[in-house]
Amino acid sequence: MCVCVCLCVCLCVCSRTVSKGTRLSEAKAINTSLSALGNVIAALADPHSPHVPFRDSKLTRLLQDSLGGTASTAMVATIGPAAVNYSETLSTLLFATRCMAVKSSPVLKEEIDYVELCTQLQAKVAIMQRQLEGARRTPNDDGSNPIAGGTCKCVHLYKYQCI
Repeated sequence: MCVCVCLCVCLCVCSRTVSKGTRLSEAKAINTSLSALGNVIAALADPHSPHVPFRDSKLTRLLQDSLGGTASTAMVATIGPAAVNYSETLSTLLFATRCMAVKSSPVLKEEIDYVELCTQLQAKVAIMQRQLEGARRTPNDDGSNPIAGGTCKCVHLYKYQCI
């Protein structure tokens, strides 16, 4: 059974707006999270970085599986064509460039059904026991039994070679 998770996060902050009260504190928290995300991206993009600071914000903890290299991740960077948006567009493009430097290798995580696995392994053991019994009963060309005489060396899991 395969479990898929789709995580969509919209990271849009306009730094030119004048905020007061609750909105100001929200904007500060968002900027702190975005700064922590930038630090995580920089650490992931650097192959020699000894530590990735996922625990610095709730956002990076939430995105840890997506950014950590075991999931398929896509980023959409939206920019504004107007001259007034130049600084925000530039910082967005620089951030997107750092994100593109992050290398990940998606891994399919499957839940193991141990009952089914046990049944399959028991069936394999039964097949191998039947093969072994058949090899014990089959004599060589010279009439000797290779397994009964103790001259058999196991070469492969399913195959026996007699010496």
